[in-house]
Amino acid sequence: MQKMRNFIISCFGQKSNLGFTLIELMVVFSLMTILSGVGIASFVNYSRSQAVDNSLKELRTTIYTARSRALSQLKTGTCGATGSNLQLIGYQVVLCSVPGHTHPSGIACNDNNNAYELQIVCANSGGSGQTSETTLAKKFLDPNITFSNTSTATYFFFATITAAVTTDASSGNSPKAIVTGYSLNKSVSVSQTGVIQ
Repeated sequence: MQKMRNFIISCFGQKSNLGFTLIELMVVFSLMTILSGVGIASFVNYSRSQAVDNSLKELRTTIYTARSRALSQLKTGTCGATGSNLQLIGYQVVLCSVPGHTHPSGIACNDNNNAYELQIVCANSGGSGQTSETTLAKKFLDPNITFSNTSTATYFFFATITAAVTTDASSGNSPKAIVTGYSLNKSVSVSQTGVIQ
């Protein structure tokens, strides 16, 4: 037993090492704080990026819905009501709140508090009396996510049967909607033939 005691004293000195010193504890807690801070910052950046991605995916899904309904000639609302003489012209997605942009004549949102609307477009048999009716209104879930003022289009109209696209993008510009938030920009574009990217 004495040999064991002598060995412990020779290895660790006279003083008993049964705990940690205050400096050792402070170093450990400082490292834990730094690592936690880095982890939380990475998680916040990831969750913000995911919020922008999800908002763009919902917009893209709405645009796909407009295109597929135009191709299938699905009639809803007053356009599809029994006894209605209205003919389906197509479907459109209207971006309600693009900063610095105004909609052309005949294009409008029914509720400007919505981020975007899916609308059915109908007209009389001769093509006169064109009207639009909102079938789906969507808002971005995160209030920090909006449309960017660099968006080149405020609406995408898909004609029945062909799904050819009409927008208000100026010539030479690819018609696209840009979703922005947390210093991130994500875009969806639609070609004239209806290809959504």
